[in-house]
Amino acid sequence: YTRAFSIRELLDMIDPSTAILGSLFIIFLGLIQVALVRTILKGNPGTAGVISFCASLLIIYGLNMTNFVYDIENLLYGIGFSSELLLPILIAILAILSVILGIKFGWGTFLIILGGFLILVGFFTDWVYENITVGIIGILIAAIGFFLLAKRRKKG
Repeated sequence: YTRAFSIRELLDMIDPSTAILGSLFIIFLGLIQVALVRTILKGNPGTAGVISFCASLLIIYGLNMTNFVYDIENLLYGIGFSSELLLPILIAILAILSVILGIKFGWGTFLIILGGFLILVGFFTDWVYENITVGIIGILIAAIGFFLLAKRRKKG
């Protein structure tokens, strides 16, 4: 027995609270990275990336433990946003942030990070039903990112 797998099914498996936490993680990661590179760690973006990743992870962990996300959902529901409308809005925000990060840091770097995230989600968590499919998609996206990064380095 086999069945088709679509991106729509993947997105339907993500609940609004996970989408909110994921969006906040990416926002905090970008803001902390830029702040560290511009101030404390001017010549060391790699270290700034690791520190910003860890700090963002701790912030999201703290927000998740305090049920901050459910308070946001209740607030948004109180002003007229339903949970069915919240997920498409968060996906649009993620898409816009993805384009901004792709332009800012380069598409190769962005695809490597996205692929790495999908590999981690696919192989090391049970957040999605088709773990292996998500992991393989992550490997392919990361490979495309490495190809783009190598192509850019050949030019410059």
